[in-house]
Amino acid sequence: MKKGLLIICLALLSANAIAADKPPKQIGEFKKWSAYVMQQNGQKVCYVIGLPDKMEGKYSSRGDTYIMITHRPPGSMNVVSIHPGYDYPDDYKAKVKIDKKTYEFSSNKDTPNTAWLADDNDSKVAAALGSGSKMVVNGESKKGTKTVDTYVLSGASLALKAAKNACKSK
Repeated sequence: MKKGLLIICLALLSANAIAADKPPKQIGEFKKWSAYVMQQNGQKVCYVIGLPDKMEGKYSSRGDTYIMITHRPPGSMNVVSIHPGYDYPDDYKAKVKIDKKTYEFSSNKDTPNTAWLADDNDSKVAAALGSGSKMVVNGESKKGTKTVDTYVLSGASLALKAAKNACKSK
């Protein structure tokens, strides 16, 4: 898992043209959840990456699939993003269910391979990830392929705590 997550982290740095002062450092691995810290433009950035336990859909190939929760103190904490491993249709609304509560994530033309929370409830979703047992992400690619990704949330709370502790604001 470490090698796959490191590849994801390095790809994120390249794809988003993040000016990293140092490469990401893993600060904890908790089942399928890992916490990382890095320096970006002299500021500490911490994030958690969770990998799905089950991926369903009639696709022939698919890129890296994961969820990310990012902390950029002091003002940007618990930013949740879904990365399905493909491009969503323009302005797509992905449905994310954590236990019995459903959330809507939106993509846009600038980030077609990422969906962001449609409202301002990132902290609520991060809390649900930390206390929940299962998350199911329903999505659809630009080609019309429907996918269902299931994440077991065991380990998420420990990863979130490690990232939060590493990025405490001063």
